[in-house]
Amino acid sequence: MGNYFLPHPLQRQKKGHTQKTQIITDPEGRIRAVSKTYPGRTHDSAIYKKQKRRDRFSGVPKKAENGYQGLRKYDRNAQIPYKKPRGGELTAEQKDLYL
Repeated sequence: MGNYFLPHPLQRQKKGHTQKTQIITDPEGRIRAVSKTYPGRTHDSAIYKKQKRRDRFSGVPKKAENGYQGLRKYDRNAQIPYKKPRGGELTAEQKDLYL
């Protein structure tokens, strides 16, 4: 009997269908808003732009992840981490700003 390579059982599964939901919490971690569910391929910032009542938290500082680049066009109170420049590094000040 020869040596046969059998893949791991999970490697044979097809990709699943993912969904995204945007959740807004306050600094204490309490949920303040939940968006409609979108297909997993929808970009984070596109979900934000599609929200009809996104201005109900105007004037409130917000922290967002890198998936929301360009959010400042819609909300001046948004804090988004700096992106590392191509071939460069972030300064210690830029790294600490978002913590």
